Order: sequence, then C-alpha cells, then structure tokens
Amino acid sequence: MSQEISDDSKPQRLTWIDVVKGGSIFFVVFFHASIAAESYFDLSSKLWQINNAISPMRMPVFFLVSGYLARSALRRPWPKLLKAKTATFLYLVLIWLLIAFLFDVTFFDKSANIFDFLLQGIVINPTSTLWFLLALAIYFPLAKLSMRIRPLAAMIALALYTSVSVGYIAFDSYVHDNILKYFIFFFIAAAYGETIFGWMGNNRWIGPVSTVIFAGLTAAHLKSDPSGATGKILQTVLPFFGIGFGYFASAIIAKISPLRRFWTYLGRNTLSIYLAHSLVMRVLAASVGIRGDDIGLATSLCLVLALSTVGIAVSLALKWCADRIGVDWLYRLPNNKPSLRVTA
Repeated sequence: MSQEISDDSKPQRLTWIDVVKGGSIFFVVFFHASIAAESYFDLSSKLWQINNAISPMRMPVFFLVSGYLARSALRRPWPKLLKAKTATFLYLVLIWLLIAFLFDVTFFDKSANIFDFLLQGIVINPTSTLWFLLALAIYFPLAKLSMRIRPLAAMIALALYTSVSVGYIAFDSYVHDNILKYFIFFFIAAAYGETIFGWMGNNRWIGPVSTVIFAGLTAAHLKSDPSGATGKILQTVLPFFGIGFGYFASAIIAKISPLRRFWTYLGRNTLSIYLAHSLVMRVLAASVGIRGDDIGLATSLCLVLALSTVGIAVSLALKWCADRIGVDWLYRLPNNKPSLRVTA
C-alpha cells in the first residue's frame, strides 16, 4: 500500500497507478465510514447499495496494483523480502492492534484480555480493518514461491477464488475467505502485469467496453439474490470487468491536472490513511453526540462523505506529526532503511 514500500531500483511509477490506489483507499475509507456511522444512524439502504456496487472493484483493484508494484520486491533475496515485506506488515498489524486495544479500553469502555484480543485480531477472527496487511504479509512470500510455476499457480489461485466466491469454500471469518480469494489478483499482476496492462494500453476499446459491461452486471447484481446461483456468478465475474473500468477511469483522471494531483496524493499515502482511518472515524462518530433514525440518502451520503474526508485528513495529519516527533516507527519497521517504504 503506499507510503510505499518502494525501492530505488524500481522504474518510475505510472501516474494512473497512484490514481487507482487513491481511488481504492478512498472507497475503503468510505465503506468503513459507513460502518462507523451505522452504529449511530439508520443510514439509507441506498447508501449500502452504493457500497455494494463498489465492492466488486474495491479490493480486487487494490490487490492488483499491489501485485504489480511488488515485482521488483519479489526479485530480492528471501531474507530481504521477508524483512521488508512480511515482517513489516505483521509488525504494523501488531502495533495498530495494540493501539486499537488501548482505544477500546480508553474511549469505548470495553474490557478484554490483551492476549486474547491479539490472538483474535491476528489469527482466529482477524480485524476487518487491518486484514489487507495480513494478506500482503502472506502474499509476498507465496507469490515468490509461485513464480517458478506461474501458469499452474495462476490456475490454482483462480480455482480458489472461484470456489470461495460461489461458496464451495467458506470459513467462519470472512477475512479468511478474502485472504484465500484475492491472491489471484495480486499474483497475476506480479507475474503477468506488464503483459496485461500493456495489452490493455494497446487496445483502447477494452476500457470503455469493460465499463459498460461492469455497469450492466452491477445493476443486475444489485437486483439479484446474493445467495442464489445468479448472484454468485455475477459476484465472481464482476471484479474482472471492474479492473477494466478502474484502469479506464484512472487513465482519464490522470489526464486532468486538478483531479490527478488529488488522487495521486492519496495514492502515495495509502498506508498512513489505511492504518489510522478506522480508529479516527470511530472516535469521530462516537463524538458527534447525536443519533438519527431513517435518514435519507442525501443526508446519509453527506454524513459518510464528511466522515471519510475528516478521517483521511486526520490520518494524514497523524502521520505528519509522527514523522516530526520521532514516532515514525508506528508506520515502519524500526531499523528499516528510510528509503524502503512500505508498498502495497
């Protein structure tokens, strides 16, 4: 995720990648803002339809871009890869789970055994706000192992994705489902990203066609029964057209200077936003001091957008402060070289 675990040998990053990452992190924050607001307000059902429409694209695109940016890291020797990636992500999950524990005890009057809290949050029922980092901690070494058998690994990953999507494989925790399910997007971008994006760039019709198909399938998906056969099939195929739509939209935005600067900035600071935003918004939502029942779509949308905007701004401000008061270890593995920033 950005705040990049990058390395100096990596080629210059394409602008559209940061635009995609910026859009993805915004949609992640928007979803978590909806959850935080729902604890205190009866949000419009149409707002959740918006979240459901975004869902097939949000995480697949995020993992796809993360895999594409992982290519140089996967060529590193095992010790360097495991330290720079797996150890870093696990460390960040642990640190921010400890912060979440302190928040629960301090601000929300919850009591829990810290060891049980960490065991639940990392292994048994991983936290819904940090699971992306847990997935990356697994995906990097798994992708490196799989590079020698790329076609076979891709087919196995696709089979696992399909099995989870249609419900043949299901765990008690949806996070476990997601970690098993989304590896395909990370791996195909790491293994075949240059070919895939080169093909999409050379065939300009793919973006518009994918956008039209994605819109039509999304409309059908919102009207279907998620537990029915049609709903499961749509849920399985939608992300692949969502990737085409995301590529197409980001390529357009990348050409519009004011929009490009905004989304690129978010895309280059995704880690600091991702780590802090959920805690920030929980405190903000709890601090409002009012409750609301059956609020309409416009009010729901304004509330969630405001919460998302403030959550992002405060998260970025926290990172800025951490850098200046010497607690940047909240965002990177101690003793990691400053030039190695966490990418995903």
